[in-house]
Parts: sequence; structure tokens; C-alpha cells
Amino acid sequence: MKEVYEVSPRELEFFFTDQISVFDKVIPTQVPHKGETLCRTSAHWFQVVEDLGIRTHFLRLEGGDRMRVRRVEVIPDYDKIMPTTKNFLIPLEVIARYYVAGSFHDRIKGGRIQPEDAGFPAGHMPAYGEPLPEPFVEVTTKLEKVDRELTRDEALAISKLSRAEYNDLVDAVLKIDARLNEDVERRGLIHVDAVSDGSCSSTRSAPRTRIGSGMSKNTRGEGKWNSARNSSGNTIARSGITKPLWTRGPRGNRSRTSRPFPMT
Repeated sequence: MKEVYEVSPRELEFFFTDQISVFDKVIPTQVPHKGETLCRTSAHWFQVVEDLGIRTHFLRLEGGDRMRVRRVEVIPDYDKIMPTTKNFLIPLEVIARYYVAGSFHDRIKGGRIQPEDAGFPAGHMPAYGEPLPEPFVEVTTKLEKVDRELTRDEALAISKLSRAEYNDLVDAVLKIDARLNEDVERRGLIHVDAVSDGSCSSTRSAPRTRIGSGMSKNTRGEGKWNSARNSSGNTIARSGITKPLWTRGPRGNRSRTSRPFPMT
């Protein structure tokens, strides 16, 4: 869990606490040094992502359990986001899945997702934990009380991103996955799925990407990332990517502010 403080019109400070939460409920027991561990781990991965040429909101560490980040506007009212709006949090979460696990397994087993839509041969029912033939990318809402699955057209409608900007966001997620999973694989880890989000900069150039405080991701493809749509309206990346691992914070307690943030 993080606490968020306003330190200037352009910067926020994240304080990584030792608290934990389960199903959006704060657990009284704290984990010593958890905050510092996640803060330093996050700073490491932010630097890795910056080295890929992808901008993030990270600025610098302020001690072991605090970091400064660029401030962007959070606009919960979709009608107030325009195609020309700049420096705002894109109200989408991009989920890249690499294994049949968790709720994804439940949806396949329940028939909400067909195995063929996830890249499996017709007639094959994948087992729990089976690697996906191709990364399966989904998009949900970010600022609503409960995440809602979106088609690409719905995602474009609420975010006001152009198709090129949307593709850039997905491409950035897959590129990060490719680089980070190379690291975790060497340590005997796998990356099951990832939740990412981004923001548009003050120049409305390529979106900044925010990565969570945890581990990360993989692939060995080069060049421009290509994607195709399946019959469920999801994006299937076709770049030879396999695997990842990365956590996200609690939904109801993602952050607390020392002062209310102004909304546009």
C-alpha cells in the first residue's frame, strides 16, 4: 500500500508503507521493510523501462521508502477528457496474460472465452497453469469502483485516445514485458500476467507507462510489435512473447492524499 502526498504542482511523493491488504481490506499486521523493498524494486524497474526509451512517471528516490513522481491529472468524468487533453492519467488498465490461470482460467472453463480465441488449437481445453501460445491482451476501466472489461472501441471512447495512441500503449506494455521477463526467467521465475496503465504527457506524445511495485515480464522479438484482434474483441500479440510477473496495489486503498487533488 502507498500513501500519496502533494509536494508541488508538478510532483507527488509516494510513501511505500509496510501495510498489506487482502481483497481491498487493510490487514492490521505490518511486514517490516516491505515498503522499502517494494520502493527500491520499483525504482529499479522504472530505470530499466527508461533505458528502453519508454518514459515513466518516476523521477527519483527520496530515501528508502519514498519516491517522487511526475504529477498528472486524474479525470474520473470521461466526458471531460478530450482528444486534445494533455498530462492526464489514461483511465484504462492493460492486462497482458501469459498463462491460463486465475480468473482467465475460470472464463475459459465457463465458456466466456473460447480456447481458440486464446491461440489454442480447436478442441483443446487448456489445463490450469498451461502457457498461452500467444500473449492475450485485455483492457479494463481503471477509475470505476469495479473494473469493467472493454472492447477496443469502448476503450477508445472513454479514453479519447486515437487508434495510434492506443496501439502505442499496448506496444509499450509488450515491449516492457519482453525486457523484464528476460531478467526474471534467469532467476527461475515466470510472469503469469501483468496489469499496466499509462498517461499522456504534456505534449501528447507517446504515452508514459506506469509499472506496478513488484516483478515483471518477457520476449525475444524485435522490430515493431504487431497485434491482431480475435473474435472476442481482445488483442492477441503476435511477436513470439512468452510469460511475466508483476503485482498491483489494492483497489480501494491504492493511495491516500494529504490534500485533495484538483480534478479537471
